[in-house]
Amino acid sequence: MFNLLQISETPKDYSDARVLIPLSGGINSAAVLCFLAKYQPKEMMPKELHLFYIHFAEHSPDTFKFVKDLIRYARREFENVKVKITRTSVLRYFEKEGFIPHPTVSPCSRKLKIIPFQTYKTENEIDTELIGFVSEDFRRFKRKESKVKDSISAYPILEMTNANCFEIVKEQIG
Repeated sequence: MFNLLQISETPKDYSDARVLIPLSGGINSAAVLCFLAKYQPKEMMPKELHLFYIHFAEHSPDTFKFVKDLIRYARREFENVKVKITRTSVLRYFEKEGFIPHPTVSPCSRKLKIIPFQTYKTENEIDTELIGFVSEDFRRFKRKESKVKDSISAYPILEMTNANCFEIVKEQIG
């Protein structure tokens, strides 16, 4: 199985931090949560762990079930968990706006995901955001890191693959 020393340098101390894990309903964000719970030294656990999830009506019904399992797991593993779930629909957005935007310039991403997420971070004075980038996401990670240097922390998952993510989530949650 995984060893913290194989995956990352020294763990960061989050004991005085409000840490946010944005849940996507995917395996990578789930692996970040599992990795933090399993490998973070107890005395370095977050003061507050925030989980933020935007559920789209177009998601699979299994996605929300998976996110609920992640939330239950987090509440078992961490002392102070705060959860925010919003519900929205891309199709309703298109109908309301009266058009379907070009995918490379998408105002729906900004309005349905980015603005609510940034608002939550500001209102809750988030210190650190942990995102589930894996080795295949290195370019995407670098783009994100260059935009928000002060609040991003690629947790040790960066050196893992998607297969490793499935493995740790299966081991921790089932």
